[in-house]
Amino acid sequence: MEGSALWTQCVDNTVCTFTDNVFTANKGTSNDGYTHGGSVYLFGDGVADLRFDDNLIEQSHASGVMFKSFVPTSQGSSLYFQVQGTARIEARRNRIHGQPIDGVIRYDEVVNGEAYLLAKGQGLIVFGDNVVAQSPWQPVVVELSGNGTVDLVNLTLADNHHGVVISGTSTTPAHVSNVLSTAPSGDPDQWADAVLAGNLFGAMPDFVDAVHFNYKLRAGDPAINAGVDAPEGGLGPTDIDGGRRWLGPHPDAGAWEFLDDAVFSNGFDS
Repeated sequence: MEGSALWTQCVDNTVCTFTDNVFTANKGTSNDGYTHGGSVYLFGDGVADLRFDDNLIEQSHASGVMFKSFVPTSQGSSLYFQVQGTARIEARRNRIHGQPIDGVIRYDEVVNGEAYLLAKGQGLIVFGDNVVAQSPWQPVVVELSGNGTVDLVNLTLADNHHGVVISGTSTTPAHVSNVLSTAPSGDPDQWADAVLAGNLFGAMPDFVDAVHFNYKLRAGDPAINAGVDAPEGGLGPTDIDGGRRWLGPHPDAGAWEFLDDAVFSNGFDS
């Protein structure tokens, strides 16, 4: 089973764009025990260019069904991206709200990530200015192969059961920049030699309204101005709410740029 709500393969010189969609309470199941993307499955090959921006995925669940001796295994409870050749996927300003653990999830089920990003060949995935929150799994799982790479930049990863996991072997390392995560950074072998810069792991900010997925920063938070100015994958044109991405001396860590009440969204105080 691949992508119960959206399944797309873009190849050769194709340009595929997906914006302003809402995916709610989708469930991907498979009788062979393997599921890729509970809601969304995107595949790029050749020199394809894919964009996935300003979407909401909430309460999705990818579930494999036990078949013979296989343990049910899912990659990407909400979404699964795969690139190969020299294809590219860029995903910005998306909100991924997790599926709480309930009786539907089997004790012997293996789910690898709320978002699963696989880069092979010379493919590139840029995953930036997104929030992944309240998931019972890892918020993001990255797998690298060949010369493929993934850039994680300005993510807010909050109230998830685990942290980011990066695995595989590539001649080009993954980059993790300006990420705000409430989970610890984890063991060194979870990073597969990724290059880290401007991140806050294990942070416990006083978010505006975490219960309702509002993970904006409050004044005085250490994530403010904590990011690096030129992260791999690039700063997005705006933060997740469409405001300026960089207002202070440095960009903030996380998907939201802190906006003081005295400053208008254009960055000026009048």
